[in-house]
Amino acid sequence: MALWDLAVLQNPFIGAGVFLMEDFDSQIVSFLGELGISTTKTQGASEYFNVTTYHAPAGPFLNVVRPKKESQFYVIAMNIAIHESHQDKIRAMDKYQREEYLNQIKYALLSLNVDFAFLPQGSELPTNLQLEKIMYAGGDCFMLDFFENYTLVRNAGLYVITKFMEKFGPVGAEHHPSYM
Repeated sequence: MALWDLAVLQNPFIGAGVFLMEDFDSQIVSFLGELGISTTKTQGASEYFNVTTYHAPAGPFLNVVRPKKESQFYVIAMNIAIHESHQDKIRAMDKYQREEYLNQIKYALLSLNVDFAFLPQGSELPTNLQLEKIMYAGGDCFMLDFFENYTLVRNAGLYVITKFMEKFGPVGAEHHPSYM
């Protein structure tokens, strides 16, 4: 067993404990399951631990990732595919309106302390929005911190989806299952 496989936690009530990082992986899957959130191993993922989570078959979908076996952190991520009809409506806006609208979303995400990237990067017309939060795998309140970060990313994603639907109208889930 390598040193990086372990996390040492100090709890004033029970003293120091040593946990395998895989224990955190299992705790996450178990915890989400208790909440009624489905988890599946992400197909084709190259990361050591990568699960896709969802509340309902239509989403929203989030990924929980620990990139390498020795990684001491998790990335909670959500990709939002911007529906083609919404892309068309963004394209139809004049440049000033488009920048103002997308900047409003950027400022809101910055205030939430969520990392984000409009994709493709540098494009005036995004097709996707990637949201992420990185969290340390340890501490006395790991599952509380995990849940707060998980819901933060999910709610940031729901905010973005709601802003697009508010501005451009709803789209049917049957047209694009990863977009609510």
